[in-house]
Amino acid sequence: MVACGSRACWLVHIIVNVGMTLNLMPITGIPLPFFSYGGSFMLACWLGVGILMRISYEGRGGFPARAGR
Repeated sequence: MVACGSRACWLVHIIVNVGMTLNLMPITGIPLPFFSYGGSFMLACWLGVGILMRISYEGRGGFPARAGR
């Protein structure tokens, strides 16, 4: 659910930005993920990437057992 929501948020931002560029939608202040300059939105995008990577890693079996334990 978290992965789908994060991807959907990025997809909506991209669709709105492309629509604004092609004059199909009114111009708003929505930044383009990973391209637009902005500290808080860029941080939120990278946090989303980190969460998606962690979900992917845990889905493949997680951390291997260490020999010292």
